[in-house]
Amino acid sequence: MPSNFSGNWKCCAVGDNFSDFLKIYGAGRIIRTLAYMTSYGVNREVENITMASENDIQIINHGPRRKITQTLKINGTEQSAENIPDGSPMSVTPSWDGDTFVMDQRGTSNGSGSGKALCTVVLRRPLEDSGQRLRTEMIAPTL
Repeated sequence: MPSNFSGNWKCCAVGDNFSDFLKIYGAGRIIRTLAYMTSYGVNREVENITMASENDIQIINHGPRRKITQTLKINGTEQSAENIPDGSPMSVTPSWDGDTFVMDQRGTSNGSGSGKALCTVVLRRPLEDSGQRLRTEMIAPTL
C-alpha cells in the first residue's frame, strides 16, 4: 500500500542549483530573481496535502506568489494541472513507484516575458524519517 502523504508540509531547504532548475523550467530572469529574494520559498512555501484514498490526492500549494489547488488521480494517466510558478496550463501524469509519489509534468512556462518554454520535469516525493519529512526531488532532463 502506498504511503499516505496527508498533512501540512513546509519547504525547509532547496538544492544548490535551484536557480538553474528554474531556468530550465522556463522561469525568466525576473521570476528567478524574485524567487532568490524570497529564498526560493524556504520557510515560506507550504503544501497542504489531503489523500481521500491511496489514488486520490489534493495538493494545495501556498507559495510566495500564488495559491494553486490540484486534485489528481494517482493512476498513471495524463491529467490537466496548473504550473506553480506562473499559472500556465500543463499536463501531469501521477503514479506510484512503490511508496514514492511520482509526477511527470509537461507543459509551457511563460517565463515572465521571455516567451514560452517547453518544460518537462519529474517530481519524486518519498516520505522519510518515519513519515515526518516529505522530500521533493525535482528532476529536469538537462540537470
